[in-house]
Amino acid sequence: MGLPIRQRRERILNSIYEKGHVAVDSLAEMFSVSSATIRRDLGFLASGHPIEVVYGGAELIRSADFSFRSKAMRNVEAKKVIGRLAAGTVTDGDTIFLDSGTTCFEMAPFLKRRRGLSVIVN
Repeated sequence: MGLPIRQRRERILNSIYEKGHVAVDSLAEMFSVSSATIRRDLGFLASGHPIEVVYGGAELIRSADFSFRSKAMRNVEAKKVIGRLAAGTVTDGDTIFLDSGTTCFEMAPFLKRRRGLSVIVN
């Protein structure tokens, strides 16, 4: 059984952000779904993200978009791992400074369990 649609689309989008271009055939093979399913996924993703569906795949529309949302969509899995590991160094009662970066943002869910934590933000 394959991934749920939402997870598959998130991984496809991450792939586009990382590589700049993806091919329908390789995605279909990777996710064990039909090419038609991948084309539907790409069409859906293109309606809400800076990607363009092209012959045989999709590619990232190159722009100077440095918005928080755009940066948050890049390297999502790596940021989550870094956030989890960084939060693991924080103990109850600590005072920490969190920058406004998208990787720091990924620490937040892992800090909820800390007691007496003081968080300074810019």
